Amino acid sequence: MNYLNAYATILMEDIPLENDNKEYDLNIQMMIYAQIWESHQFLKTLIRIGGILTGKPYNWRIQFEELKNGKKRLVHKGKVIKEQIIEPLDTGCPEFAKFIKNIYDSNLRNDFAHSSYYISVKDNVIVSMDSEHYSVKKKTDLFDWEHMFVHSALLSYHLLHIINKRRNSFKKDYPNMESVEIEWPSYIEPNKKTSKLLIPKEYVWGIGFIFG
Repeated sequence: MNYLNAYATILMEDIPLENDNKEYDLNIQMMIYAQIWESHQFLKTLIRIGGILTGKPYNWRIQFEELKNGKKRLVHKGKVIKEQIIEPLDTGCPEFAKFIKNIYDSNLRNDFAHSSYYISVKDNVIVSMDSEHYSVKKKTDLFDWEHMFVHSALLSYHLLHIINKRRNSFKKDYPNMESVEIEWPSYIEPNKKTSKLLIPKEYVWGIGFIFG
């Protein structure tokens, strides 16, 4: 948020920046944007929201790995975001799904990860470049980029801030609740039906923090 506050000051006070400084600033933004959309905590939160809005129970065990040919491998984040976030939200909350679609761009995230882009302040664009893995011809207007970056950063910060605030106030909100019943997945047998556990309310925040 410190960076966003400083960036907002530049915009509100219309502070002029040299092209080199603008390009440096945009590279910092690209780094922050890529980190947001790679963050396991952020993505897990969106996955759980999508699941709950489509009538599924709270998902305690979210993995970013899959078994293939007997070996574990990381699932492509773009696939996770499309199948486990956007598609459920399309059903459970179309407006939120539309918002995510407007601020998430897999090409831009990959561009930073592979350093396959360049910024032209003169032409007001971020240009995606070909890499050894894929070919893409795309230009992102800096005005559109500003919208995607700012809203991604604000969503990430405020969403996690609100959840942590609610966790901290749990005992105060439910003073007469002695324990919480949760469906707990088996970590030994992933396909085994979940068992129910009673968690004392004083441990709820800690459980959510560890497995969040």
